[in-house]
Amino acid sequence: MKLNWTKRAAGVMRGGASLQVCDADGRGLVGTVRTEVLAAMQLKLLGTKTGEVLLLPRGRGKAAYLEGVLVLVGKATANEARLAGAMLRRALPSGLKSVHLRWSKAHSADLAAECALGFRLGASPAANGVDRCPTLTVEGATPAGKAAFARATVLAESVLLARELGNLPGNLCSPVELARRGIAAMRSVGGRGRALDERALKKLGMGALLGVAQGSSLPPRLLVLEHGKAVRGRPTVVLVGKGVTFDSGGISIKPADGMEKMRHDKCGAAAVIGALQAAARLRLPLHVVGIVPAVENMPGGRAQRPGDVVRAMNGRTIEVINTDAEGRLILADALSYAVRMKPAHIVDLATLTGAATIALGKAHAAMLGTDEETIARLARLGAEWGEPVWRLPLGHFTAELMQGKVSDLKNLGGREAGTITGAEFLKPFVGDVPWTHLDIAAVAWDDSCRAWNRPSGASGFGVRLLVHWLEELAAKPKVRRRKGR
Repeated sequence: MKLNWTKRAAGVMRGGASLQVCDADGRGLVGTVRTEVLAAMQLKLLGTKTGEVLLLPRGRGKAAYLEGVLVLVGKATANEARLAGAMLRRALPSGLKSVHLRWSKAHSADLAAECALGFRLGASPAANGVDRCPTLTVEGATPAGKAAFARATVLAESVLLARELGNLPGNLCSPVELARRGIAAMRSVGGRGRALDERALKKLGMGALLGVAQGSSLPPRLLVLEHGKAVRGRPTVVLVGKGVTFDSGGISIKPADGMEKMRHDKCGAAAVIGALQAAARLRLPLHVVGIVPAVENMPGGRAQRPGDVVRAMNGRTIEVINTDAEGRLILADALSYAVRMKPAHIVDLATLTGAATIALGKAHAAMLGTDEETIARLARLGAEWGEPVWRLPLGHFTAELMQGKVSDLKNLGGREAGTITGAEFLKPFVGDVPWTHLDIAAVAWDDSCRAWNRPSGASGFGVRLLVHWLEELAAKPKVRRRKGR
């Protein structure tokens, strides 16, 4: 990770940049740059909003470097500090190797860490996968600042891991490869991981997951990652992420236009892997389990058909109305598996429905479920940390839409309330365990770069939200286990 935190200023490397952080009126500036910045503000060449950047060339030839200023308003929030860091990253010319940022004493060390996080995550990855982010050094170290900076580094690396996994094309990331990468990511930080193969899935009775996978020549996997251990007074939390490595739609095949983006249908899985890795690196005193059902949804001679009836792990039968509604099928078995662990909370993330984008646009993830405490926490944390979620209701009427005629359930309930009926389908598979469903179809990837944390391609949405939530759970006093658990 190319983020550093230092107490004293270092010389600016050739081909680098040195910037100061100032308020909207130029307060906090020192040296010769102050006069130039104040003049630029007076001439309105430099704005006074958070994230405004002014770069001034210095030197010539091989000794050339940049000097400048980054505007951060007086009572900036964490979201504004991250935005400022991202705007700085996007304003810098390509080819810079190092950036030195002199932090203002008017702003806290925590904001410096958030600014660094925004800088690290605020640009799209290179086309060839090579990380070209300049080294960022922030001057103004304190013990608390160093801790905040170390935490920001962990979060940034975990989000980047999720983005990398989400962006991998189907020919480079099969279900087996996704499982291998997830296990490697956990073991590299002292966590645990295993992958259940097709034989094990059949033994568990995961007919819904296997039905989706049978059209592909690539075998499915159920990835199980773990951080910590289940001990008395320490809750078990299960995170479930949809891992469709490529989604053609199956027999109910998708239109050709835009189908290449279906490599992103594993972004829920990517977020869970990133969050588990971060939890392990931060050594959170929790037992956290990540479950990723990994499949490829393809048409073929063995593919399941509309009208087929499959039996899920918990015994419920499902009529397949549309093979392109495959995510809920694999989640049904993954959630049933999660219930066996007797968790205090289950949270699942899935690029489940296009209806989520129609309902909420690309600003929010849809949130539904039965875990009122977690839903309230995620809504607050999402707004605070830049990954907003919006709750949609569950109800008897929408649940009826998912009832089958030749089976217990059907996997599609019609056009109305698509995001809600998708969650209603999942609800019977969690029993009485407190459960939250995040439909991230609208925010998991974006080609517009409209938000600082939404680069072109996979966004890594959900990693930071989950980690902040897990940190709050870890900080709670001793948890009483529910009766019967």
